[in-house]
Amino acid sequence: MNAAFAPAQLPIAPKPLPNELISSWLLRTAAANAISLAQLLDALCLHYPAAGFCGQLDYSVPEATLRALSHFTRVHLISLRELDLNVRVFHLNSALLLRFEGREFSIACPRGQSRRVRYAFCPQCLAQQKRLHVRWDWCFVALVRCAVHRTVLLEGCPQCGDADPLDFSRPWAPPIVFCRSCCADLTRSSEELDLTADREDSISIIENAYRSAVLPGKSHLQTAADRELRRFVEDMLRVLQVVFSSPTQNFGIIPTLSIPRCKLVRILAQLLCNAIPRNGRKCPDANYRRGLVLWSTLFQVICESEWTDLQGCFPYWPAPLRRRFVSALQYRRRKRWPYKPYSSQMLSLGFKCQTFNAVFDLSDTQPSQLSKSRI
Repeated sequence: MNAAFAPAQLPIAPKPLPNELISSWLLRTAAANAISLAQLLDALCLHYPAAGFCGQLDYSVPEATLRALSHFTRVHLISLRELDLNVRVFHLNSALLLRFEGREFSIACPRGQSRRVRYAFCPQCLAQQKRLHVRWDWCFVALVRCAVHRTVLLEGCPQCGDADPLDFSRPWAPPIVFCRSCCADLTRSSEELDLTADREDSISIIENAYRSAVLPGKSHLQTAADRELRRFVEDMLRVLQVVFSSPTQNFGIIPTLSIPRCKLVRILAQLLCNAIPRNGRKCPDANYRRGLVLWSTLFQVICESEWTDLQGCFPYWPAPLRRRFVSALQYRRRKRWPYKPYSSQMLSLGFKCQTFNAVFDLSDTQPSQLSKSRI
């Protein structure tokens, strides 16, 4: 469809699903009208200049843009507004959403990847969906498993690695969903989660608590514990992303996360379980010594800017984690006196990965289980 000859209203507009992203609904709408997402947005701006659309599709969408979309697609404004991640999640931290490879907005992309959040997906959920779509909770860095099936979320096609494999324009429908690049069946995954039950449970602690903290409609019921735990998860993920990201020389390109996301979540789970031991399985002294090792390892691999961030954030964490942080900080200051607690020089990425693999026991996590991310 040529945008210059596009109608003022689209002839076909699928109804948005309550649990999908705005970009997912727009991709479905574009496919139903046999056009690309880029063409749909061009036609929208042509007929509704007041929309002035130039930002993100999935969060903080301007009211004028939502109104224009409502007129263009004949979908009620309230239904569209409720799809916005800023409405779903109280105080959304957009830095902790998955990203496609960074591109300038001026670069044309038929699927609008520069304006969309990236998604992971659950093969079993795809097989059960009546209408193919992207769930809104598949785009969070902190959530590595499906909330329904407890399986690992895949971050791309397991065969060709396409980061955006869902195709809404093909005639097939669930339970058969093929990759748009290589036609591999996305509902069948050869990957198996190779984690012990104890480690699986430790990851669930972080994920369940984080899901509870960002659950839609719960913002007015959040307890202080919810807010503190969510703050810890988001603050630590932000620092770990910097620690384990490969540097890039190109402006506007988002650095590549060099380890699977499940490792980041396991690091957080170990810090949390050490501070708040379960079932009394470890004596307090052993937990304390283990906590010194875990936090001192983190201090060893971060530079001054990340350290400054942590120092300003930790007062807002749960009390047990604050105590562990302060104890490890005092211990490292004594051991490295008169030096600062953080690393005085930038360490290599390989050294950081080896150090964390050894101390946090991460070496058995298969890199192929969760592909390297752009976040």
